[in-house]
Amino acid sequence: MTASNDRGAAIEPSEVERWLLSHLDVQRVDSARGLYELMPKQRGGQLPLVDVPYDPFSEVHWAEAARIADYVAHAPEGARRVLDIGPGDGWPALPVAAARPDLEVIGVDPSPLRVEVCTANAARLGLTNARFVVGDGGRMPFPDASFDLVTAASSIEEASDPEAVLAECARVLRPGGVLRASSQDWRLAGRGFETVMVWEAGGVPLWTYVRRIADPPTERRYNLVLNGDETTAALHMDVLIESAEGRRAYAETLFETRFGVPVLERLAPHVAR
Repeated sequence: MTASNDRGAAIEPSEVERWLLSHLDVQRVDSARGLYELMPKQRGGQLPLVDVPYDPFSEVHWAEAARIADYVAHAPEGARRVLDIGPGDGWPALPVAAARPDLEVIGVDPSPLRVEVCTANAARLGLTNARFVVGDGGRMPFPDASFDLVTAASSIEEASDPEAVLAECARVLRPGGVLRASSQDWRLAGRGFETVMVWEAGGVPLWTYVRRIADPPTERRYNLVLNGDETTAALHMDVLIESAEGRRAYAETLFETRFGVPVLERLAPHVAR
């Protein structure tokens, strides 16, 4: 049982959190281990300009192509090296490398799985000017003043210590270098909400509970990693079908009481870790 991205220690736990904390051994991990090491593919393997080619009829692709153009346009004159923080499956590192073959693009990600996927995607796309390394954005394995442009697309806010990442960006940028970052806007209509996900990664069944809070801005994510035996698989499928009946938000099922403790009591005997 793991929990990630908990920056709101003073916030009262929800009913589900109280149950989890009192019944299971909860281990706190960062988002790399709590999410990105479990995720087989980002966006279901449909990343524009990485997994699928540019579609001129897709508004999503227009927006993503515009962001790549923005990153490339802000590369200083004479730029040679670009650092992409938290590239996930290779975005924006790979599209930037494709747009500017004269640049060396390096992606740093704390998740070994994501680095493996990025490297495979670069090879598939025939991009020899992009490479990826495992590293913490708050303690990057690069010398001072070694990059002309740093990009970060929806990644700094995922870090355990965003301030440390920003300090590292300043350290590795050359004088006159540029940091170009974009972030997710998670402003909530209310004080917060809860969701659940029933999914699997690499054939391993998972149940995930997410609590998002508006003030202070907080996201807590709890993953139940379940056993892979047939009995657990059947139970996992039952829970998946039940959750599919609920309302959806952010590609997750909005929390209802029936999806919380009653489900946990059924799943708890089947938790692997």
